[in-house]
Amino acid sequence: MKIDRARAQKAFADYAAHYNADDPKVKLKIDHTYRVAALCDCIAKSLTLPPEDADLAWLSGMLHDVGRFEQLRRYNTFIDAQSINHAALSASVLFDEGHIRDYIDDAAEDALLRTAVA
Repeated sequence: MKIDRARAQKAFADYAAHYNADDPKVKLKIDHTYRVAALCDCIAKSLTLPPEDADLAWLSGMLHDVGRFEQLRRYNTFIDAQSINHAALSASVLFDEGHIRDYIDDAAEDALLRTAVA
C-alpha cells in the first residue's frame, strides 16, 4: 500500500489542532509524534524494507500516540495507571471512531495498523 505522507501529516496536524498547542504537554506530544515517525522511517530504511513497508512503519509512528491528546484532555495526565491505557485509546480513536480514514482510504492494512497502535 502506498501512503500519502503529506495527507497523513495534514490529518495529524488537523487532529492535533483541536487541542491547545500552547499547552507544553500538548506541544510535547505533537513534537514527539513527528520524531517517532521519523525514527520509524529511519529504522525501516536501515533494514532495507520495501518502500510500502517503510511507509507503514512511518504511519505507525504517526498514529501511535493519537490517544495521548484525548487522555490529557479527559484526565489531565499522561500516566496510564492514573487514567486510561493510551494505546487502547489511540486504537479506539482511530478505528472505532473512524479517524483512520482521515489518514488513509485503503483498509487493507487496518488490522496491522490497529495492532501496531494498540
